[in-house]
Amino acid sequence: MILTHGSNSISREVVPPQTYVTIGGRQYKTVTIGNQEWLAENLDYKFAYSGSTLPIGRSDAPKTPAAWYYDNYEATYGIEGTYKCGLLYNWYAAKYLNDNKSTLLPSGWHVPTNDEWDVLKNEIGAVTAGTKLKALDGSIATAWPSSWNGSDDYGFGGIPSGYRSSNKGFYDFGSSASYWTVTSTGVNYARGAELGNYAYLGGSESTKWGAYALRLVKDVT
Repeated sequence: MILTHGSNSISREVVPPQTYVTIGGRQYKTVTIGNQEWLAENLDYKFAYSGSTLPIGRSDAPKTPAAWYYDNYEATYGIEGTYKCGLLYNWYAAKYLNDNKSTLLPSGWHVPTNDEWDVLKNEIGAVTAGTKLKALDGSIATAWPSSWNGSDDYGFGGIPSGYRSSNKGFYDFGSSASYWTVTSTGVNYARGAELGNYAYLGGSESTKWGAYALRLVKDVT
């Protein structure tokens, strides 16, 4: 199957029929790649935390789970908003969600480890995994910059949802996507996965109080 993308033609594999999972009352698309099943949308889940709900857009307390919408605008950047980006979570929120997956998530679903992202990368092919996971221009909400150049071979739908840095600023909307893993690399740092204006699926190490998107994966059965 050949798709036209700007001035280029891109070979694309046939995407399997769409499947779904319900998390926090919202239905999310999923996609199977190799023997892994992934969310095909960014998570936007205000889960229960400490007798209330996860703090949204208002907490920078040390080691406290929290999340933000890009630029603090849910109507524009929430999964039901203009750009359908979902929440950006700090690592403590990702870890809390994973630690409490038996009550907060459907059976088998969890925050991926760094190794699980590597399995995904190697299944697709390390050199071109980024291009094949990125959404096509205009396929999510509105046309992304031509430099995003995704072919979305597997229906993963990676969008350039940006991130919130440890200095409390929001960056890289339209040019990169950053996702947490549950893999800690020390007291203050953890591993992440990244899509950007390049063909490969990258990795990163970031401070745990920065905020990234989340894509969940299901246990291999």
